[in-house]
Parts: sequence; structure tokens; C-alpha cells
Amino acid sequence: MLRVARGARRAPKGWSVSIMLEECELPDTLQRVNLERGEQRNPAFLELSPNGRISAIRAGEVTVAESGASLRYPAERSGHFLPEEELGHWDVLQCGHW
Repeated sequence: MLRVARGARRAPKGWSVSIMLEECELPDTLQRVNLERGEQRNPAFLELSPNGRISAIRAGEVTVAESGASLRYPAERSGHFLPEEELGHWDVLQCGHW
């Protein structure tokens, strides 16, 4: 089970990670982080994302922070959306970090 922390409302990068997890069919639990109240500076969230930015994923002992890495992790874990062929692989990563 993945634990995902993302913004509660107007944070599109957080939503993209939730969508990616659903598309990759990976079970997750959501921890909402209210950016307007400054919850990203709480010690519990900083444990997941030391720079205080969304999104963040914890899977067992693995913690992945930042939106690009948070999109790549489920793709690699599930085998979806990330082609093995080198040109396609880099095209997808480039789009994910745009």
C-alpha cells in the first residue's frame, strides 16, 4: 500500500500523481495536505518531503518526493506508461517533467 500526500485543492501536480496511481492500478491511501494552512511545514509532512513540497509517496521504506519522481515511481513499479525502448522512455520522462 502506498501512502500519498498531496494538496487538498488547487494543486494540479498533486492530482496528477493520484491519477497516475489510479491508472497504474496501485492501491494507495491519501493524506491531504492543506497548503493554504501551511500544513506542508508540519513535521509529519516534512518527514515525507524534506523540502515541504507536494507530492510525496511512501511505500514501505521507500519515500519519493517531488512531482516528477512521484509520477515515475508508480510507472516503474507497475510497468505501465514507461516504455523500455530508449527513445520512447525518454520522451515519456520528458513529458512527465514538463
